[in-house]
Amino acid sequence: MTNLPKLDVDIELLRTRDARLLEKIVRLYGPVLKSIFGSMSVDRHHLDDLVQDFWVHLLSRLDRYTGKAPFGPWLVRVAKNYRTSCARREQKEAARTADFDEALGMAADADADALDDHVQRRFLEKAVSEALDRLPDDEREAVVLTILQGKTQPEGADIMGVGVSTVANLVHRALFRLQGEERLQRFHEDL
Repeated sequence: MTNLPKLDVDIELLRTRDARLLEKIVRLYGPVLKSIFGSMSVDRHHLDDLVQDFWVHLLSRLDRYTGKAPFGPWLVRVAKNYRTSCARREQKEAARTADFDEALGMAADADADALDDHVQRRFLEKAVSEALDRLPDDEREAVVLTILQGKTQPEGADIMGVGVSTVANLVHRALFRLQGEERLQRFHEDL
């Protein structure tokens, strides 16, 4: 993200959704968004859909841009937050689908112990998800990328646009915070 296009944005034109300004923003920042969302996409069409969904999302957020910071870095931060939210939604949906299939299989076997384990695991997953939601955005993004998505710290640093040591520090701080989560400690004691 070091070669981020620079664009002086007239806030009034932005707020009125001036077509020429929006076209210029799409043209300048489209490639940047493709690099941000590229790690999430399964193919070119999926990537195009993700970027298009982001543009729709951004339209609803344009009034939040104050002009105090350059437009490009603001857009990148909004895009990264959106990417993190999308990744969490996709993970939750995949977990729900897998859990439903697993629960159906367990119900067919009528194994009460397995059902109890399944219910306990679901409560733990919910507690972890809620704990992650309470982390600062940058720490959550570092944890999601490196721990949940299995990316290396250099890959995470490239996606986040920061140094490798920054990612390592963010993950370390996040894990320290998560250790203090009371609900997670109760689950750990029960195991």
